[in-house]
Amino acid sequence: MNDTATTSGVNGRPNNVLSFRGNAAPKAAFGAPAPKATLSDQAFEADFADHLKATEEYAIGGKLPDGDDDCSFFRWLPEQGYWDRCSEKDMAAKALSWLRLERKDKANAGHAASCINTAVLELMGDRQCWLPKKSDRRAIVPLKGGYLEIVKPDEPIRAPGAAGSEEVFDQDVFSPTYGQSLGLRQAILFPEDVAPSRASIRVLAPRKEHGITYQVPAKLRMDQVDGEGHYIPKPLDPHSKFGQYLDLFQPDLEVRALLQEAVASSLMSICFEKAFFLVGSGSNGKSTFLHILRALHPRNVSLRLEKLDGTFAMAPLVGKSAYIVTETPKVLAASIQEVLKALISRDPIQVEAKRKDAYTTLPIGTLFASVNSWFTVSGHEHGFWRKVLAIPFNVRMGEKTHESANGGSEKKREPDFHLQITESEEEMAQVLDWVLEGALRLMERGGFSEKLPDAVVALAEQNRMESDTTMAYMADRDATYDSGVCTDKTAIYADYRQYVLEELGKKPVNAEDFWKRVREKFPEAGIYQISHGGKKPRVAEIRVAGIKPLRDLADLEMPV
Repeated sequence: MNDTATTSGVNGRPNNVLSFRGNAAPKAAFGAPAPKATLSDQAFEADFADHLKATEEYAIGGKLPDGDDDCSFFRWLPEQGYWDRCSEKDMAAKALSWLRLERKDKANAGHAASCINTAVLELMGDRQCWLPKKSDRRAIVPLKGGYLEIVKPDEPIRAPGAAGSEEVFDQDVFSPTYGQSLGLRQAILFPEDVAPSRASIRVLAPRKEHGITYQVPAKLRMDQVDGEGHYIPKPLDPHSKFGQYLDLFQPDLEVRALLQEAVASSLMSICFEKAFFLVGSGSNGKSTFLHILRALHPRNVSLRLEKLDGTFAMAPLVGKSAYIVTETPKVLAASIQEVLKALISRDPIQVEAKRKDAYTTLPIGTLFASVNSWFTVSGHEHGFWRKVLAIPFNVRMGEKTHESANGGSEKKREPDFHLQITESEEEMAQVLDWVLEGALRLMERGGFSEKLPDAVVALAEQNRMESDTTMAYMADRDATYDSGVCTDKTAIYADYRQYVLEELGKKPVNAEDFWKRVREKFPEAGIYQISHGGKKPRVAEIRVAGIKPLRDLADLEMPV
């Protein structure tokens, strides 16, 4: 065939058009004229991109919510039923394999990389090649053999009220199966059983259009699917290993329910903007629980919070569905908090790897941290504390024995107890159904309840006191707002510094940050300047134990 004869190329592109997309035209050695390009020299990089598009197995991240480009490649795995994120080496190997078959004379690492670069441009320019976007309103749990979608009711639950009127129930409700694992708790919540959950779980066939990029390593049990295609979770067997674990280490049923919802949120495609800190002094089941989490999230990563603001810190997090923290720094710097907030909210993050170009992508994981004692935080914005949930693990088992919570016989500590759960298909099925029960409540309510268990509220307050020296000082000094007093600001801050250094043994914050926290605590307290003793000190309408106010209406003699 003549090299210039018109032939039909890939996607209708004429083969006689000489193009060098992605690579410059070949240069001749020693300054000799470049040879005429032949058919074999044409844009092999573009042909590789067309090959990826023709297979319909590959997609590219596409546009992110903030307008940046996500140039990550994904491959649809039909047998597994999800989009698998491809590493750079995966794609380079794919390109090299294609070159060896189609253009053996171009089969080397440099040309393979050139193929990938061209494919990025080609696929980014075609919206049909973008990874389908997950819906923020659809809660899908991808399992082996199918998807489960937790379907949210369209309206608040209503029941007959007084005089035949309708009464709208609070959205903090629980599913019917919740009562099966909480016993009498169901009767307390719904004494007349008039407010059953309307959230349900339906089975979906795995499809590309859902945009799912991970899978929970648990099988979909079709024997638990009813005739209408709804999945019915089985109640947790209290005699199972997992049931015994919960009874021992989480006897508080309300805290257990919150832990249940925390794990559920990590398996759902919806972002609930929460990170979870498991707090306890040690030997209290936290490690076992993290092992169970890792079993549910095989694509997990161990995270060091103190390194989170490093140049290459984001690279290991890409494509991971769980971020596991087992050690926390004593002080969480403000820069770390900012990165942490972005991860928790799953905002677009910039990823840099050594000797690689930076790119932007969306994190998909949920953070779980094991904490023996709380840390000090530099910033105390409401946004940070709103995203962090501390869950207490208060039951401690001794090295040899532990007396059960109800005062029964002692239980021996079992080495590697978690393996009896994570390596048992039946136990992990129990874990999954328990988690799905929490997912039902989350969807019914529309998120986590604003009303937290008493033990969680108390722990949160304790954590803020330990991490915020200003809050600790005000609590210890019984600081209160009092419009009738004028206390010298300089005296208050000097007393705070002495308290923190001598009594807490910590580093005090500067005056600006101190008064910022005071204003947050007492927004109604006035701070102004007065004339006193020939000076004009700045004062605050705050009464502090141990500091005599410059003015105090309580000291004035009242007229008879």
